[in-house]
Amino acid sequence: MEERTFRYEATGSVAHERISPLLPQNWVDSELDTENGTPDFLWENAQRKGTKTYRDSVSVYSHLPNGPNMLDSKWVLGRLFCEPRDDDPDLLATLETHCFRGSDGFEDFCQNVKLFDHSSNTEKPKMRLPDILNDYPTIEMSEPENLWVVKDAQANGAGGIWVVGPGNAKEFASSKTNLFPEHLYVAQKYAWPPVLFGGRKSHVRVYGMLTADGRAFVHHRAFLHVANDSFSSASSNSEFEDSIHITNCCANSHDDTKFAGEILADFEQTAETERDGEPVIPLSVYFPSVQASVASLAKRVFPFLQGGDANHGFEYLGMDFILSRDEKQKPVAYLLEINAPPSQDTATGLIHAENLHNQVMRDLISLWVLPNIPGTNAVEEPGGWRCVHEEPRESSLEERTLIVPSKAAIISKIRWAILERKAKKKEQEKDESRNQELVAAKGTTGDCNTHTLSKFARSQFPYFVCSAAINNGQVFFENAGGSQVAQPVIDAMTVSLSFRHREVVGARTKKAARETFQRILGARRNDAIFLGPNASSLLSSLADLYVQLNLLTEMHEIIISTENHLANVIPWERAAEATGATIRWWTPFCRAKEDVTPSSSPRLEDLLSSKTRIVTIPHASNILGQIRDIETLTNRIKLGSEGRAHVVVDGVAAAPHWFADVENLKVDWYVVSGHKIFGPHLGGLYGRRGGAIELFSAAAGSLPGSGDDCMFQLIERGTANYEACAGVVGLGNYFSLLAASRNKAKTDGFSSEGFLQTGEVCSECEDAGTASGRRVDVTKQTLTVEQARGAYDCIRMVEKPLARCLLDGLRRFPKVRIIEGDDQVLPSVARLPIVSLIHEKIRVKTIHDACEKGGISIRVSSFLCTEEAATDFHFDRSEGIIRVSLAHYNTVREVNSLLQVLNSIPGFG
Repeated sequence: MEERTFRYEATGSVAHERISPLLPQNWVDSELDTENGTPDFLWENAQRKGTKTYRDSVSVYSHLPNGPNMLDSKWVLGRLFCEPRDDDPDLLATLETHCFRGSDGFEDFCQNVKLFDHSSNTEKPKMRLPDILNDYPTIEMSEPENLWVVKDAQANGAGGIWVVGPGNAKEFASSKTNLFPEHLYVAQKYAWPPVLFGGRKSHVRVYGMLTADGRAFVHHRAFLHVANDSFSSASSNSEFEDSIHITNCCANSHDDTKFAGEILADFEQTAETERDGEPVIPLSVYFPSVQASVASLAKRVFPFLQGGDANHGFEYLGMDFILSRDEKQKPVAYLLEINAPPSQDTATGLIHAENLHNQVMRDLISLWVLPNIPGTNAVEEPGGWRCVHEEPRESSLEERTLIVPSKAAIISKIRWAILERKAKKKEQEKDESRNQELVAAKGTTGDCNTHTLSKFARSQFPYFVCSAAINNGQVFFENAGGSQVAQPVIDAMTVSLSFRHREVVGARTKKAARETFQRILGARRNDAIFLGPNASSLLSSLADLYVQLNLLTEMHEIIISTENHLANVIPWERAAEATGATIRWWTPFCRAKEDVTPSSSPRLEDLLSSKTRIVTIPHASNILGQIRDIETLTNRIKLGSEGRAHVVVDGVAAAPHWFADVENLKVDWYVVSGHKIFGPHLGGLYGRRGGAIELFSAAAGSLPGSGDDCMFQLIERGTANYEACAGVVGLGNYFSLLAASRNKAKTDGFSSEGFLQTGEVCSECEDAGTASGRRVDVTKQTLTVEQARGAYDCIRMVEKPLARCLLDGLRRFPKVRIIEGDDQVLPSVARLPIVSLIHEKIRVKTIHDACEKGGISIRVSSFLCTEEAATDFHFDRSEGIIRVSLAHYNTVREVNSLLQVLNSIPGFG
């Protein structure tokens, strides 16, 4: 009979080189034999898309369902061991562990464990630290006060690990480069006392295996890994140095003069021996503790790894343990982290390390792989593997209905998600309790915290109240293109559409809308507000009016900032063409000397003269998100033009976030769009009395009608959109509510003029179908300037930490470039949560599509910026940039969701 050929596949060059020589000679690499279907044995370190179609069908597979997600995560390990269990063995040794998210979570952790507290001045007595090398000089040291090891829960190797104590906790917390916002981290209590090796801190790399039949194994052979510097230095000013505490080979192999290499160890030897010319360190006294840890791990994790029987899945583990002594001086081993699987490569390539890897892998193949492949007739040969746990099973493999492993993985993920959700809920309840305690401690006169404000804001927007039905829970980060609409706006527009009377109600509503825009912008009562379909149409009408009233001639000059949106550029270019006026470009971020010409300059003063009649600038660019000091710029413009220039400010990008306070800005014109400020599609143009308005009115006086009336008719073209005007009045109502929420611990039941208590339905408006049941009079404006200012204070209170979280998170990606102006060139007074970016390797469309798939709405465009801006900030207008724009109803959790989606894009980090 012809001998059967068995086929295997080992993805990854290192795994392939390690495994291939260890298999029997009649095994064939399936990559060389592509015609005979599914391999018998599939090994892959990380699951690949190419194996998805057949990994369920192989006889033996190197992963359990959901195994990589569970076992390779420090977060999961922390969750599994954060609380003791009744069935924990007596020999189990665990370190106190905390799981937290990002810098905010770190600060909460520090508060919980009193890391910011230096109150303890009592020095603990010195003790002799145990050393594996008994003849090594003894190190005596006091236990360090409140020392912790903080780890990136998803990083492997030497990266993402810090030693933190009272001496550096505040500095660590204040750093913007350490912790990724809402990223997952764990903090473990520093193991004390550490068992040293020749005066240096060490850990032992233990090899383990979990199998689909519910067993857990530990191999008796192991490695010792040692820090580069003596542990005695930890008592000096170098107590937080990595070279003292970090024992990982990846971190230490760079220094040949100190690196100890991979030291052989064995859990079954009681005395030092030699193998491959190298000493073997006996660790038998620590094996009971290691055994207890691995058995406890198996009991805790197996419920989330079920369903691997069909393809005989297993997980090969590399586990790092710190050796120590308990209070009774018994040897213990603390499990620090797991790699699933560990690298099949060695750190040194030396023969003793290569042989240890080969033996562990050869024994794995003999114990599990060969016996589970039909036709090999192999029986289990454990070699150096020792079974430390076996899950009880109610039925034999033959009696059970085998589930497809990939489907079992989904079920296991759901099981873990339920547990994780419960844990998160507990964390949120603890956070809420702490917040309430802080608010109570501040007294009733203090402001509401940002969580309360954000929660109230979300309650006022149907997009969030009914998110599952409306948007399937989509995170909305495209607010700069058009915000969500507040319920009071919808209510007001519903009433207007339900009770139309153009001559009476319409006229009054239009007047109320003007007054509401006045209050929102901080204008005086006699200042003019012009209404139009949007900001772009109003700016176009304004520029046309300068032409029509002969306020521009060929003797005049128009200065245009290249920061502008094209809506504040094209109308003035058109006006210059019609009148012969000269365009001069203010290019604040242009650094190329050859681009400085008589018609352009990065210095505003170079361009200003008595000929200047118009200067157009944005309060904030819709791509840069930086608030400019308009008051100072206006003073410079008025001075440099001898008071002749009119300042036209585009406030569209700023108005959703920043109180314009136009009375103090002294600008001549300021334009906003209602649909960017949580309201309807209606633009508002402010004109200052005592400025350009008088000049316009006088020039318009030669036309039929009074000057003011004529001016309004020339700018406000066509019939007003009365329901949009009503929406602006409703926007004022929302701002009133938002301002009131700041000083109320409970906003439910808030009542003011024009509104009812929550739940009370106005009989007059019930048929109008207002969703909230509020009584709305769209002809009366009730918002005050102080309420508007208070509403913006609330908005800034919420948005400031949002912007910081977003910016700090993005700056953790070294290949991401944030598009922003240098404050040394043109100072900004605030940073808005509008952030534009590009990636040096990944196309913006790829990023956009990944975010959309991940449930996050962002936008790719050039956003109608000027060509000069694209040149100055080095991006291709045709390709576009990513813009992430937040509002006060967004949350840090949503920001973290975005950062996690970005981090999941291959090559993004």
